[in-house]
Amino acid sequence: TSRQSRAATRTAGVVDGSDAAVPAGDEHAARPAPDPAGGVPPVDPAAAPDGSLAGGISIDTSGLAYGVRPYADAPPPSAADDAPGDDGAAETDWSGYEEPTHLSSHLSETIGLRGPITVAEYFRQCLVHPAAGYYTGPDPSAVIGSGGDFVTAPEVSQIFGECLAVWAAATHGSLGGPDRLTLVELGPGRGTLADDLLRTARQSFPHLIEAAAAGGGMHLVERSDAMRRAQCAKLGCTGMEYGDPFFDVSGDGGAAPPDVAEGRAALEEAMEASGSSALDRPPPYLLRAVVPASGACPALPVTWHVGLSSVPDDPENGPQLTFAQEFLDALPVHVFEKIAGGAWRERLVDVVDPNNDDGAAEGGDAADEATTAPKPRFRFILSPASTPALSTLMNCDAQGRVRGDAGGKDDAEEGDVLEVGAEAMALVQDLARRIRRCDGAALIVDYGRDGAAGDSLRAFSRHEQAFPLSRPGAVDVTADVDFRSLAQAVADAAPPTAPDDGDDGTAGDAAVAFGPVNQGNFLAATGAVERAGALIDLDTTSEEEANDLYVALERLLSYEEPNMGERFKVLCLA
Repeated sequence: TSRQSRAATRTAGVVDGSDAAVPAGDEHAARPAPDPAGGVPPVDPAAAPDGSLAGGISIDTSGLAYGVRPYADAPPPSAADDAPGDDGAAETDWSGYEEPTHLSSHLSETIGLRGPITVAEYFRQCLVHPAAGYYTGPDPSAVIGSGGDFVTAPEVSQIFGECLAVWAAATHGSLGGPDRLTLVELGPGRGTLADDLLRTARQSFPHLIEAAAAGGGMHLVERSDAMRRAQCAKLGCTGMEYGDPFFDVSGDGGAAPPDVAEGRAALEEAMEASGSSALDRPPPYLLRAVVPASGACPALPVTWHVGLSSVPDDPENGPQLTFAQEFLDALPVHVFEKIAGGAWRERLVDVVDPNNDDGAAEGGDAADEATTAPKPRFRFILSPASTPALSTLMNCDAQGRVRGDAGGKDDAEEGDVLEVGAEAMALVQDLARRIRRCDGAALIVDYGRDGAAGDSLRAFSRHEQAFPLSRPGAVDVTADVDFRSLAQAVADAAPPTAPDDGDDGTAGDAAVAFGPVNQGNFLAATGAVERAGALIDLDTTSEEEANDLYVALERLLSYEEPNMGERFKVLCLA
């Protein structure tokens, strides 16, 4: 396309140090664009394993993730962005297609430079691109709720969070009621679940708050700064203290680390002043605050992180209770499809060529029922050969056939689709290791199946399903959670033998996965029906409020679509 032609010309100077066009015969100066038929250029055999090129040139592509200016500085792109440039390329007619989003323009240029990308990479950039992702925009909290794109269980009724508080209290008791505890939530949304859980604990289970305050406090994993501010306000936090998530040189976790540009000198000065070393420096964090004391319950420190890896796992802080409610469905998946001849191929995402668009989308159905005019600017294609993900996640050989004994059990038929959530499996293995080290439990609540999900990748906008490649960065992209693979990943994370004297830095038994069970059964077992009845019977509850409580209870527990009772599952690691 014209965009790809311009990209190749403009990047030539980056490679050879000039503004001239790509020199003749310089095969490494720019990557050729994919052909209109959807083929992917073969990997250059002269490339080194580490990604550097034969001539000793190594291209840093990390900046590709930051190729879009923030919303505040950049007006939305328009179709005029695809007008012919100075290179004289033929004008591309995008009439009949969606207007470009901030992210679609970036993705188009990325694909023009590198070729089609995996579904997992597309998925990740759509949701958490630093400048133009769905959850990193100016006000991502607005996408949740009746006025947004989707509704989560905590937003349906306070009863959901109250039931999870009951589970937390019961789990704390089964652990022996330790006087230290750490609470963790992954992807807290608008903070509704955390608020309901803490409110219920203060009212009915104050020992939970006391143990958390004496232990590790509460830790929230959230990438979006706007979401963090919304969560902080929802919890009524005070004493907000900002930190650096990657380079904390304050020594005592202060709010204003020295300028990173000062480098080692600033680090050494801070460490000398505090008497600490780099090894015992407080872990990196984004934001710290305090939920004020209430009644007999002490104040509770709350810390925000960019990822689970920076949440402390010190056994001295007590067991960890982790909540992941509708978090794993937002983690990227790789998508594979069986082709004729018994081989597998990976689905990739490519840019549509409007000058040669026959409406087909290899590896997917571009005419999905959820798709309406105007047409998406991206399409699915299949990899022409095996890919790294096929080799590692599906154990396929160079021809795309499953290796070893497992190959004889591969009974998938041509056209069958398989999604593999590698990041979700890695996450539950991390949780399992934390549980083995610190003791505790993790509760995962999400929509999905007890087995492979098949072709579940989709998007949502204003509570309506949309084509997954439509308007990247402006719609929610999601996929069903494969709970069976999560349970297997937890089993795989268990050590081959029991720990001996703790020399491996861990203590305790290996974590085990329990479930999944349907959300309706779980909530009923934790008192959702009785709680709804108690609220309805209050003298202060109006008829309208009583009806709302009943409708919410039905939404959470009922097995009938579109309710959540069967569609959503609960998995516990302990």
